[in-house]
Amino acid sequence: MDLILAPDIIERIQQEYEKQYDLVEGLLINQSFFHKDEIFKLRLIRSILFLSEGSIERLQYYLNIANVDYRDLFYWAEYDQQSKQVRDFSKPFNNN
Repeated sequence: MDLILAPDIIERIQQEYEKQYDLVEGLLINQSFFHKDEIFKLRLIRSILFLSEGSIERLQYYLNIANVDYRDLFYWAEYDQQSKQVRDFSKPFNNN
């Protein structure tokens, strides 16, 4: 079954990557590490997009990190320096 991106993710890609939408979408949905449930997948994609800040190079860097240990991405994207959770990317961007 193919992953269907949530509307908030599509909107974020369109805002931050404009003309590279197809490239970014392909990079995100065709990753072999997406082996968990859909909430996990969407949380991971949101974390990667948040950390990448519109940079293809950073996006590819964080995709590589996800293949090593996705927990790092969740920590970097969702927690502050005092290890307090400040975002929850299992929810849409506009809920954070």
